[in-house]
Amino acid sequence: YGQVTSNRPASGSLVGTLGIGERPIRVGWISRFMYKHAIGYMTQGLVETLPRPKYHVVVFKIHNTPEVEDEVSKHIDYHADEVVVLPSTLNLCADMVRAHRLDVLIYPEVGLDPVAYFLTYARLAPVQMAWWGHPDTTGVPTIDYFVSTKFEVADAETHYSEKLVRLEGLGAYLYRPLPGGEKNPAKWREQIRTDLALPNNFHLYLCPQALFKFHPSFDDVLVDILAKDKLAYFLLLDGRDRHAWSKLLLERMKEKMETTGHRNIDLSLSRILFYKPEFEDDMSSLYQACDVVLDTFPAGGYMTSLQALAVGAPVVTLPGRLLSTRLTYTMYKIMEIDDMIAKDPTDYVNLALKVAHNTAYRKRLASLILARSGRLFTDNTAVGEWDNLLTTAVAAAQTRASGGVDAIAAGVSEAELRAAEREVKNKKFLARDGSKIFVDGKPMGPKGGGHPPAYPPEEQQKR
Repeated sequence: YGQVTSNRPASGSLVGTLGIGERPIRVGWISRFMYKHAIGYMTQGLVETLPRPKYHVVVFKIHNTPEVEDEVSKHIDYHADEVVVLPSTLNLCADMVRAHRLDVLIYPEVGLDPVAYFLTYARLAPVQMAWWGHPDTTGVPTIDYFVSTKFEVADAETHYSEKLVRLEGLGAYLYRPLPGGEKNPAKWREQIRTDLALPNNFHLYLCPQALFKFHPSFDDVLVDILAKDKLAYFLLLDGRDRHAWSKLLLERMKEKMETTGHRNIDLSLSRILFYKPEFEDDMSSLYQACDVVLDTFPAGGYMTSLQALAVGAPVVTLPGRLLSTRLTYTMYKIMEIDDMIAKDPTDYVNLALKVAHNTAYRKRLASLILARSGRLFTDNTAVGEWDNLLTTAVAAAQTRASGGVDAIAAGVSEAELRAAEREVKNKKFLARDGSKIFVDGKPMGPKGGGHPPAYPPEEQQKR
């Protein structure tokens, strides 16, 4: 299906106008989650900071029922050059995106929403990219690039059907979460103790991930901590999917305890608690009220870890080979802090126990995290990297359209690429089949004026 639909032609030989000269580069961002959601948080900064007038930014919001309007959605609406609300009808969505004749279309996530997922199979722009909002390859032939981080494993290219782009850090212009809520962490910890009938002495391990991320291999860690720390209580967030997933989780953990000879199984299971903050803004205080935050594996967190680290809360993480386990690891590498990066599940348990039991160590670590967490936010380097990537990718697409060599794939130097861009700006190219294409917003070729370049084949390839 992907191979068939990805070859569907748009009007003309190319979808966008492929201009990098006098007119702005037209960049589109598309998602259903352009609000107070992990995707909205990671996208809003770049929508604002991509340099104008070099770029014309169009945000495509796949329709939600009811429509979501909050601080993040308003921020995106204000800073985008255009905002287009798309229906949930696939063909109509595709036609509306095509009509904007983009140069680049970016999917912050592919896999969380069925409409966005199936749209990727259509060629809606000459350059199409996926980002790590859903940290996995799309496997879709019409997605050209996957934008990731340099902290992927050395052979990460083998994990992607797309061309992997490694940016220096997270590659996002993120805003530090505002400290919300009125709760003092110490007072809230006491409130949690009272609400959940905990003893006077206890260690609180917060697992803020959605329950569907709790993999059976992560269950082993939880069971081991319960066995080694008799004061341990796990605090899991109570969400709308709690009842179905919590039943599965508790059944799996009971089975593991039985097979490992765990004592007092019922008592241990009673130390797995569910709690729901009254307000979303209370999460920052909740992170501080707990002794340690646990990042799940092999599907780890992004927004939860970012929120925790922003207030200095230590997060234990176990990076694996895939990006889905390396986002928290990436944050620590940016901050140059390795204390909470586990080598294996046994080390993970030991690190969690160390933080929970050693108050002085936890306070020192929290101060260090808080002091360096600013490196994760308002990253101007990320803006510059996106600027370079978008310019380079559009230039490479224009080179391919002219019958030349893809500069990115061919490993052309930066100086050579800049020279090629200046040449492209001043030339009018013709598609190989003789149909018109658009350059600098003007139709070229036999059906729109202009002439093909009069170079011999060897010179055309070089150029």
